[in-house]
Amino acid sequence: MPKAQRSLDSRGKLLAAAETVILEQGVTHLTLDAVATAAGISKGGLLYHFVSKEALIVALVESIVCRIEADLDQAYAAEPAGAGRATRAMIVEWANSTGRGHDDRRDAVGAALLAASGSNPELLAPLQRAFSKWMKELGDDGLPPGVSLTVAAAIDGLTFWHLFGLYRPSKTALRDTLAFLQKLTSTKA
Repeated sequence: MPKAQRSLDSRGKLLAAAETVILEQGVTHLTLDAVATAAGISKGGLLYHFVSKEALIVALVESIVCRIEADLDQAYAAEPAGAGRATRAMIVEWANSTGRGHDDRRDAVGAALLAASGSNPELLAPLQRAFSKWMKELGDDGLPPGVSLTVAAAIDGLTFWHLFGLYRPSKTALRDTLAFLQKLTSTKA
């Protein structure tokens, strides 16, 4: 196996081990030693990829953002061209990843990392960059002013309710809410 591929494999193994540490022990137990042990890689091997715990956390956030981006791209490709396409894709991505049969691991790690970022908000820089990009795409989506932002705010609210276990709307309420948000995206500019 080429060295570059081994390096990518090791990096992926370390990120998966970090997620496992967070899920099994909590984010407060996320240490470089714990991750190296869980991955079966020396601490020196870990430090080759991540020079600090903060670098590891940023990489975890980037990993989550990449998964969301891939899901959004897939939803966008499936939507018909025209005004509201990006906004509808966001609704579909949310419904597929959170609303119905979702990635519990991504959610749990995301919630833990959001909680941990309270002490160092700079760790969320990859998510902040992604949000800036997504908000620009929504702003250029051809819908009347405020529609895309309203839909995004509603989706984000539902996401945070879910991530932190604050409130679980019934399936009927979720279906009705998503249908209403979809209807908003058919509004002409």
